[in-house]
Amino acid sequence: MGISLATIKRVVTEAQMRVEALASERLRYALAPVYEMALSSVYTFVTESDDPPSGWVRVAALLTNMRQRLLIDALGAAPLEQLQARVRSLLDLPEIITIEALDDIHFAIRTAISIGAPRYNSGDIQGCCTVYWATMQAILLAPAPRGFNGYARALGSLRNAIEGDPPTAPFDSQGTDDFAWELRDAFDAALRVTG
Repeated sequence: MGISLATIKRVVTEAQMRVEALASERLRYALAPVYEMALSSVYTFVTESDDPPSGWVRVAALLTNMRQRLLIDALGAAPLEQLQARVRSLLDLPEIITIEALDDIHFAIRTAISIGAPRYNSGDIQGCCTVYWATMQAILLAPAPRGFNGYARALGSLRNAIEGDPPTAPFDSQGTDDFAWELRDAFDAALRVTG
């Protein structure tokens, strides 16, 4: 039996609470190892599963593979900030297993926007980016057992927004804002696709 997304989120939430406790005790040197251990544990869980990988499992494996640099890492300048972006992306990860129809894609996008837009409007632009990025990855990495009209066009807009090499330098505040809008524009383009 495989691990559930809820279990992964509990592991990551526990790590987040431990980090907050250590930070309040001014033990900053201990923060990154807590995140690294949690991410390493999740990586082991999701890559050792016998179940066929679903969309969210593939994204969890991607986020917890510390040997691979991701676009989402550009949200942080320091290694600790990059770990925090990965942890937040895991907490924002939707439980997308497969994509059966264009409506599944549209529903996931609308749900992400309903979370990300209020974050953006309240000034949490990085939080907007993590929910958009995690949802986009889950849609792209979810298997589609059979094709359907609009599938390739909808995924094409999403793929263009997040594929490619991550930047070598972290985003500044304008870069983070641009990234949020690039992801949102890709969502809007996918929502315009009809079957």
